[in-house]
Amino acid sequence: MENKKEINKNYKLLKIFSLCIVGILFTFLIISLLSSLYLNSTKTTNNYSFDKNYNDIEILGDNFDVIIYPSITEQDNAKCVENKKMKFDIQVINNTIFVKLKDERNIIEKIFNFVETKIELYLNKQTLNNLLIKNDTGDITISKYFAFNDVTIKSSTGDIDIKIDEANNIDIKSSTGDIEIEQTVVNEKINIVSSTGDITLENVKSEMLDIDISTGETNLDNVIMTSDFNIKSSTGDLNLLKLEAKNIDINISTGDIEINQAIAKEKINIVSSTGDIILEKVMCNSLAIDINTGETNLDNVIVLSDFNMVGSTGDLEFNEFDASSIDIDIDTGDVSGTILSSKIFIVKTSTGNIRIPETTTGGICKIETSTGDIKIKIK
Repeated sequence: MENKKEINKNYKLLKIFSLCIVGILFTFLIISLLSSLYLNSTKTTNNYSFDKNYNDIEILGDNFDVIIYPSITEQDNAKCVENKKMKFDIQVINNTIFVKLKDERNIIEKIFNFVETKIELYLNKQTLNNLLIKNDTGDITISKYFAFNDVTIKSSTGDIDIKIDEANNIDIKSSTGDIEIEQTVVNEKINIVSSTGDITLENVKSEMLDIDISTGETNLDNVIMTSDFNIKSSTGDLNLLKLEAKNIDINISTGDIEINQAIAKEKINIVSSTGDIILEKVMCNSLAIDINTGETNLDNVIVLSDFNMVGSTGDLEFNEFDASSIDIDIDTGDVSGTILSSKIFIVKTSTGNIRIPETTTGGICKIETSTGDIKIKIK
């Protein structure tokens, strides 16, 4: 009986403690909201002009949007959305534009942030040296008509949109937010590291492209590399359209891979744990596919040298496909389709039917499955 009273007492104390915590958090939230509303009520848009003797841009901050436009007047200026406790400091020192946000908010105001701050730079000079942007939270937009040596962007939360005409290098590191690069020529390398968010490149030329993405879709449309394209992804689909590169290296844990109208002067290497693989209108010197679980479809794919495929579970289907030599090893799945030239077939299946042409000339076509049919035709 005494134990029961003690339990009830402890329960009441816990309940009172929980209600107090909820009350404190609610009060804290209300104060933060009121504080944000107050700061927004002091919001103003101010214009600042600065010295024209600059070649570099360095923007550092915690919480504001950045937009860079070409100026339509002769004056370089910045249009800033700021408030009583958050004001921009813009200076030109040693031929560099330095932009910082002076943040005088207290801890409560910073935790629950609903205040808009933004800077729009309007620049007459369109050929510049280096651009560096480090920002925790906020969207970043760089308009066309600009040319840079190096573009470096580090962002925690916010979308990044780049439409510059030219750069030697572009290096982007983002934790959360979509990344878009359009109509840009990069003379050396594009490097993108993203934790969460979609990546889109459209009408881009570069020597090399490296992408490392944890979660999000990657879409490339009309992207041409004179050297290599490498992508590593944990979760997300990959869509490549009108792609050219020397080598294409794809490593995806979970997600579909679709490549349409692509040319690799040397090798395409694909490693996939879970997801379908579709290649259509693709030409390369050699092709290697290592897939754990998923269907593979090769339509109008021409491999000038060797095609090697290893798969655990999933069918392989090809149409108007050809390679000088073919080596396929699948544990569970059917292998079927049409190839364009005669082959010397070496096939084996533990469980399944075999139907192959009786040809004795051409390259070696070796197909082995543990469970699945093997049905090949020559067109």
